Amino acid sequence: MKRKTFYSTAIALGVMGVSFFAGNAILGTSAEEHRAEEVEVPMVVTKEDLARVEFSSVEESAIKIPLNLDEKNIDHIVAEARGVNTEKRPGGYLIETWYPTDTKNGDLLVAQSVNEYGVAQSLIKVVKTWYPEELGGFKELNLGGYQAILNENEEDANTLHIITDNEIFTMAGQKTEFLLEVAEEIIKEFK
Repeated sequence: MKRKTFYSTAIALGVMGVSFFAGNAILGTSAEEHRAEEVEVPMVVTKEDLARVEFSSVEESAIKIPLNLDEKNIDHIVAEARGVNTEKRPGGYLIETWYPTDTKNGDLLVAQSVNEYGVAQSLIKVVKTWYPEELGGFKELNLGGYQAILNENEEDANTLHIITDNEIFTMAGQKTEFLLEVAEEIIKEFK
């Protein structure tokens, strides 16, 4: 009985190994090519590092996104933000808000969070992996001297990320032109 289990296991592992190597040979790739680029991943130390906090407790200097886009004469934003959600993150905060719009896509998400890598290029490498070709892929942009990643999809509910050494700013759920107009206002806030 033990011998039968041993042989079954050995055959199963052999088939998996041959399948992997044969598949790579057919595709002309190697295991080395499938390895993701190594990026140092910051570690979360405690549960408190991801705790929800009251927006009123966030120091004003930590808020980099404008919370009054409804006053900036941006096409399609029809009212003030619907509340602000705030969570503590290692090194700062996640701050997000939703603006009502007159578009078919509904509300616009505007958010900021911490670039835990401390270098824009490291986070850009990670963000690119969020948008494989089957999800619309991505375009790299330079917006006012800042690096950005744009994902456009079939539904025109696109996402734009502006990435700095310290933060990542996200606008999502709308057509590209709308997102770029909002991005322009955000960039004005941290210049």
